[in-house]
Amino acid sequence: MPFLSFLDLTDNHLTGPIEIPNSSSSSKLETMSLGGNNFEGKYLEPISKLITLKSLVLSFLNTSYPIDLSLFSSLIYMTYLDISGNSVSSDSGIPLSMEILLLWVCNISEFPNILTPLQNLQVMDISSNMIKGKVPVWFWSLPHLQTMIFAYNSLNGFEGSTEILVNSSVKILDLGFNSFEGALPNLPLSIKAFSVEANSFTGDIPLSICNRSSLTYFIMSNKTFTGPIPQCMSKFEIVKLRKNNLEGSIPNMFYVGASLRTLDVGYNRLTGKLPKSFLNCSSLKFLSVEHNRIEDTFPFYLKALPDLQVLILRSNKLYGHISPPDQRPLAFPELQILEISDNNFTGSISPSYFVNWKSSSL
Repeated sequence: MPFLSFLDLTDNHLTGPIEIPNSSSSSKLETMSLGGNNFEGKYLEPISKLITLKSLVLSFLNTSYPIDLSLFSSLIYMTYLDISGNSVSSDSGIPLSMEILLLWVCNISEFPNILTPLQNLQVMDISSNMIKGKVPVWFWSLPHLQTMIFAYNSLNGFEGSTEILVNSSVKILDLGFNSFEGALPNLPLSIKAFSVEANSFTGDIPLSICNRSSLTYFIMSNKTFTGPIPQCMSKFEIVKLRKNNLEGSIPNMFYVGASLRTLDVGYNRLTGKLPKSFLNCSSLKFLSVEHNRIEDTFPFYLKALPDLQVLILRSNKLYGHISPPDQRPLAFPELQILEISDNNFTGSISPSYFVNWKSSSL
């Protein structure tokens, strides 16, 4: 098949060996996916003959042998490699042309130094391994790195100062479910999405996040952050600050046309009232303030939000009549989930209350 350029055999029950004809030097194959089969690691060596390969997927092969990374050293045009779900060996062999490298669930226990020479690397996923220790300084100097997924390891810090990330080119950074501790480092100036869920960082949420003009998505459900919520929530689309020790009130600073779609500040120590400026968040779909100390009446005004689907108010100090003042249906146009238990609401709820709801979970 000298003219074949694309081959996808993913998710079958194929077994080894893999046979590559001697004419492979004239092969035009650029993309090959063998993931989800039962090829044995020792039978993968013929792949090294396919020197025209640019994209290779060998994920979850169910091999009894580690995949030797030196197998790929001859594939000098390769830019995409996915060997997730396999054990790997060797400290060298990744082609310098590599742009996207996926190594999640590979039983890696140390930070992979094989990344050091990969100056073209853009996307790296080493999640769900057993990597311990600190992220090395050299990693942040990779000039084209944009997406880095560290989640589900045992990393506990960063080599160098808290400023080490600032000038990195990283746009998406997931540090979730590790053992990071201490103050949160200053984020890259280019950051767009950031998660530190389930770590041991301490201190206030740094105000520097308000100066990251591209940041739209951040998750800091950490159990250890303290202090107030920064007053720049309007600029973000997804904000999850759940299960911390945040105090004060939710800033009443949401401007007209705010991009906010999800706000989850449940399980904190927030007080005060719900901000009326939520009305300016016309794209808001999910709002949770559960398990706080918010003292206010029911926010009937939120029915003006055209896309609100989830409203969770339970376990606060909310009070007053639950029926609308004009006795009309509550009329949230898209609401599907409403949770108001464990508050101090009074009054009665008539069947007409929900007449305009398309679907609901109470």
